[in-house]
Amino acid sequence: GSRESSSRWAPGWSKGSVRSARISSCDGSEGMSRRMTTVEARPLLLIVEDYADTREMYAEFLGDSFEVVMAGNGQEALALLQARVPALVITDFALPGIDGFELIRQMRVNASTRRVPVICLSGHGGQAHEKRAREVGCTRVLEKPCLPEALAHAARELARPASGGGVRQ
Repeated sequence: GSRESSSRWAPGWSKGSVRSARISSCDGSEGMSRRMTTVEARPLLLIVEDYADTREMYAEFLGDSFEVVMAGNGQEALALLQARVPALVITDFALPGIDGFELIRQMRVNASTRRVPVICLSGHGGQAHEKRAREVGCTRVLEKPCLPEALAHAARELARPASGGGVRQ
């Protein structure tokens, strides 16, 4: 798979929407219509997957609900996690270099990422594999191939803010 990391939007920025607003002057008369750009707050999602096509497919499917950043391996993911703490991480277990198990282990010993939920994608079914995932701190394991709808449902469920509000559908 490809190892390059990409983001649809520059770090720190997300897709905005353009809205029109009427500006009123002090004397009560309406001024000219003005266009303003507003940024919708979406939770940050880190997708860690070494196959570029799979990574892009998940990013495309989840991009309406999340601000997505991507990494092609565990080392890139750790670098991104130092810069910004996401609301959720989705990772494959089988990654070049630092695998998904080690990535999660390192997240769990770091004060800033220890509580970030992690969805692990696994091509290796079985209770032993799932047990190891839970031991390192994986929040949920989904088997590959994973339907994008199932992944999106789990992602929105786990990325809910503590205030009780859900992620935009």
